[in-house]
Amino acid sequence: IHDFGNRNDLEDFLAFTCDELDANSFVTYFLALGFDDGLLLYDDDRERNEKDDEVFLEDLEDEFDDLIDNFPAFKVAVDAGNFRQFCRDLNEINSFLVNAFETLEPQ
Repeated sequence: IHDFGNRNDLEDFLAFTCDELDANSFVTYFLALGFDDGLLLYDDDRERNEKDDEVFLEDLEDEFDDLIDNFPAFKVAVDAGNFRQFCRDLNEINSFLVNAFETLEPQ
């Protein structure tokens, strides 16, 4: 078992939080992660008008099943239903992972 001495050792296993990415919407969160699909993120062809959270989730569920299936953060977003809950869920997932690794760490 790998020895996780502190939280920094766990960073590869944790989800980026909304605060870490300075995100205030689904679009800003996923842009910060590097997703750049204009159809998913923007209302217009020029990629200037970011989709609001409700439209983002509707479009994600209707047209982007592959993202939901292949990238857990999108599944968390759909399950959360709104951005505030999404951020809380990411924090809870990270807390769970940190606690799980602390439990598994040899004494």
